[in-house]
Amino acid sequence: MSQAFTPRRVAALEPRIQQIATELIDDIPDHNAEIDIVSGYTTPLPVRVIGELFGVPASEQRQFRLWASTVMSHLSTGDEIQAAMTGMLGYLAELLDRNGTHLATTSPPPCWRPM
Repeated sequence: MSQAFTPRRVAALEPRIQQIATELIDDIPDHNAEIDIVSGYTTPLPVRVIGELFGVPASEQRQFRLWASTVMSHLSTGDEIQAAMTGMLGYLAELLDRNGTHLATTSPPPCWRPM
């Protein structure tokens, strides 16, 4: 997993991360109104970046974001966190299988390969 975040890979991702950050800011309906910065920006940014690293299609990122938000929320119960982790890990295993990368193989998924 650490190979997914080498300085070289992160530098290569910087333009896309900046684009996601800009999209999130542009999605704020009224730039003069108060917003919840956590739910509107600081949570979606890393979740979208990590989702893209794993190859989560845009059409499936909403569920991925819900799982991640549940896991990160201080308001979630242990059972809710466990259910979210189970759902997310099952989804990621299915996604890797769908993309032709199996968890049982010795070959890491594309996001973990060094650049």
